[in-house]
Amino acid sequence: MSIHRTLQLWLLAGVTLCTLATGWMTYRVMRDEANELFDRQLHQIVITLPHEFADASVTPPDAESEDDIVVQVWNKQNILRYVAPAGKHLPQATVSGYSDLVYHGHRWRIYAQQLDDKFIQAAQPIETRDELAGQMALGATAPFLLLIPVLLVLIWLVIRRALQPLSQVANAVSRRSMDSLQPIAVTDAPPEIRPLLDALNDLLSRLNNAWSTQRHFVADAAHELRTPLTALRLQLQRAQKAGDNTQRAIAFSKLHERLDRTTHVVQQLLTLARQEPPDATGIQHVPVDLAGITETCVAELSPLAETKHIRLNLHIHIRPAPVHVATESLRILLDNLIDNAIRYTPDNGEIEVAIDRRENQVILIVTDSGPGIPRDDRERVFDRFFRREESGETGSGLGLAIVKTIVDRNNAVLSLDESRLGGTEIRVMFTTAEAG
Repeated sequence: MSIHRTLQLWLLAGVTLCTLATGWMTYRVMRDEANELFDRQLHQIVITLPHEFADASVTPPDAESEDDIVVQVWNKQNILRYVAPAGKHLPQATVSGYSDLVYHGHRWRIYAQQLDDKFIQAAQPIETRDELAGQMALGATAPFLLLIPVLLVLIWLVIRRALQPLSQVANAVSRRSMDSLQPIAVTDAPPEIRPLLDALNDLLSRLNNAWSTQRHFVADAAHELRTPLTALRLQLQRAQKAGDNTQRAIAFSKLHERLDRTTHVVQQLLTLARQEPPDATGIQHVPVDLAGITETCVAELSPLAETKHIRLNLHIHIRPAPVHVATESLRILLDNLIDNAIRYTPDNGEIEVAIDRRENQVILIVTDSGPGIPRDDRERVFDRFFRREESGETGSGLGLAIVKTIVDRNNAVLSLDESRLGGTEIRVMFTTAEAG
């Protein structure tokens, strides 16, 4: 059911119930006032009757009488001497004052009093009082009941006008597309829907950023893959045109090298795509031991360091080292940092991987004895496909970009500086799992 119809039905039901409740309370008040008024009337009749009808006799019966109040007088011998209206005989009250009596299926209100040698009682049907109170209550609430259809129309108009901003928001959202994700104006919006508009605008902003990131990623990936694929084709053509087995072997060796580089680029691109939104929304962050995962990654990459005679040392100053991150993302971060250090550290160099703790932070430190990174390039090295020509290496230019993406998604802090070994020192500071 729509909000408009729900509000209309509930408001109408509320107005109707309030009107009926008002009528019922009015009836109760009117009945109490009528009882008080008619009790006073019965009392007045009783105290004035003896002086006016002292010698009256019993009135002949009259079945057609419709008078409400019945007055009866008994003498000291308990003989009925007077009754009005005629034919309305009620039993004599057993007590003086006010009392109630049920006689022949009707409820009566009686006031009786002994005056001189006479016993006088005046009685009135309680149904008469209830009927009068009901008529008065109905007269008071009838205008409100007649106004309910008018209120229904007014409620419909008010709700329609009040919900108009929601319709405008719906129209504004329906006009948005992947190429048009501008925020919705909230200047003239009612305060009640501004949180909704803020949330929608935040979503549109994130979608715009994700869409823009995806477009840039696709454009960069297409540009970056065009060159190695072209080189692969040319190398394959050279292999096909080779005149002898020696030339063919050299050509196929070059072809394998270029194929390995292209495969590495594709793998890095896929890794980066998984770590960036919106594809990374399903990543689960759980408490993991940074020390244990670092040991595994160092052990796996040690053979690669040995091929260049690089000393790869691991120093763990705290154990365990719990951090709250996505396990797979942490492995990718460590692989890229250590692989990047091995790639750019010259033969017979040295790399140190350390884990330390400072207050509520666990710090991962990767230090190498490579050529280092000039201060002017330290911000740019985290950009995609950025490669320093002076490095002499032919990487994909995505390793540190992947690291930066993972660091941002896990609310860590990344810093880059000169190392004591003469190369580069990269620090990644995680908040401990105990701290949040």
